[in-house]
Amino acid sequence: MKNETWVIQRTFIWNLIKAGILALFIGQFSAAPIMIFFTWYHWWTVLLGFLVYALEAWALYAIYRRYARIRRLELPTLTAKLAPRNIVMVGVAVAILVLLALGNAALMDWLHLPVAENQVIIDRMMKVHPVPLIIGASFFGPMCEELNFRGIFANYTVFGQYQRRTYTVVVYLVSSVLFGFAHTGFSNFTQLIYYTLFGMVVGSTYWLSGRDIRVNTVTHMLGNLILTLIWWPVMG
Repeated sequence: MKNETWVIQRTFIWNLIKAGILALFIGQFSAAPIMIFFTWYHWWTVLLGFLVYALEAWALYAIYRRYARIRRLELPTLTAKLAPRNIVMVGVAVAILVLLALGNAALMDWLHLPVAENQVIIDRMMKVHPVPLIIGASFFGPMCEELNFRGIFANYTVFGQYQRRTYTVVVYLVSSVLFGFAHTGFSNFTQLIYYTLFGMVVGSTYWLSGRDIRVNTVTHMLGNLILTLIWWPVMG
């Protein structure tokens, strides 16, 4: 019995490692479209960037569905209406994300802490090319990140006998840390904590909604949109 349990746990850990490496690998390229038109800004580079984003989202969704079929998991119907409970959950989560961001900004200013490199790039682009950034950061970016850090990651690791609460909690925490790491690395510990908490809030909506990828994606989109609109006048 102990040997059987160890085999199950070892398999889970190995799947977690493989899924983590895959998530970080994908995460390194998820922001490439924004960097395309940030580096060479022109109407055709913006169009190219959004085209790359669309292809990236399509590819990630295909991987997400593939692992759902392999693991025999039921996916939500994308055209189905969101349950009222999930709509309320999105609203609460978005409000928490805004409060979290405002608290983080106040703490950074009070302690004179450096911001994450990811935020520096966003701030610079908000001053020069705000509209394409808002579209990318509030639509394509969250879609790709949620498919990666929540959808694919969960479908690869949480299935069958691994759908018990203990395994789910571990995957929830690890995916949140990986989400934070993908935004900051280890160069800025305070911002790693912030982005990890951001991932935990968004990830909570995914698991509490019964793994409905639409709920956490909409939460992430609205959170990013509101935050970019809040910081836009400040950046200007």
